[in-house]
Amino acid sequence: MNSKIDHSDVSADLLQKYFNRKLSDKEKNALEKLAMDDPFLKDAMEGFEFSPESLDAHITRQKVLGKKFNGIYLIIGSVMTAALCTIMVLMSKTEKDQGFNSNLADNQIETKTTEIELLPDAIDTLTPAPIEEQIKIAEVVENKKEIQKTIIYSNAPGETPILIEEEFINTEDFEIIPENSNFSKAELVPATHLHDLFVVDYRRIEREHTDVIYTKYEFSGTSAEFETENQENNAELLETKVEMPYWEYLSKTLEFFSRENYKNSLNRFLTILEQYPEDMNALFYGGLCYYNLGNFNKALDFFEKLLAVELNAFKEEGAWYKAKTLIKLGRKNEAKIVLDEIIAGGGFYTEDAINLKKKI
Repeated sequence: MNSKIDHSDVSADLLQKYFNRKLSDKEKNALEKLAMDDPFLKDAMEGFEFSPESLDAHITRQKVLGKKFNGIYLIIGSVMTAALCTIMVLMSKTEKDQGFNSNLADNQIETKTTEIELLPDAIDTLTPAPIEEQIKIAEVVENKKEIQKTIIYSNAPGETPILIEEEFINTEDFEIIPENSNFSKAELVPATHLHDLFVVDYRRIEREHTDVIYTKYEFSGTSAEFETENQENNAELLETKVEMPYWEYLSKTLEFFSRENYKNSLNRFLTILEQYPEDMNALFYGGLCYYNLGNFNKALDFFEKLLAVELNAFKEEGAWYKAKTLIKLGRKNEAKIVLDEIIAGGGFYTEDAINLKKKI
């Protein structure tokens, strides 16, 4: 027999001769060398060695099929197929024993929604003023504390509310109709604080309507326990019109403002002003948002509307920031007129107004 053996020469007959020690030393060494380079052949030979009956079964099968045994791959494939079938049977049994329910995971998935603040381009594209030129929140808070030492605001419970005569039409489709309000004569304005920020307490101002209608944007998805990246990417944006108590809506808005998130807070102030055009909280803090976002024309418009309100809880700071806004716009002569009015009033910003007027 030729001592040179390749894969095409490996047959059942050859292996039978190998195990029956009927091969020459050269042929035996050649087959063993081939097995060293072929792990499949090596495994098959070891299997034949420990289970000779499998070789007999294979020889019989080869005779029936009339096929030549090439490289033992057919036997190994049969063994692997049998093993795979065994594993599948065991898995099926385990699932049955555990009472596996293919719908269980689906039943555990809980739908959730995440509210987001969707900004219009007019706000989202604003470029904030340099940090050093912005009006600092700490400055607003501390200055108001000093102003409050000289002005008495109503905060005692049980006082007769200030009357605002207004018309607020709320149709079934939530169409927003702006208010038409006029303050009655009163000496004091009820006030309190939200997130350390001074606010007019509209809970104690008599309004015909006390809610804010706004568009709520939510992403639908699954609960955090079961959600996947694919589910998150395919989340649907839901848009609904909802009503929220004014005070609750204002609190969330000022929370954004206190975190210096001026774009989100401005967007919400604009929603308030669509329905309450003379709202002092929205006019003052909305004006500060526009100022810090670099839109000084809009900031000036807000401060002027604020100062036009008859009962004005932000009169002093409204005038001060109007003067600063006019300077930003290069309207120095108009700024000087406002500063003169501040100086003549003798209020908190008198000294600051004198110093600022000297610089322009």
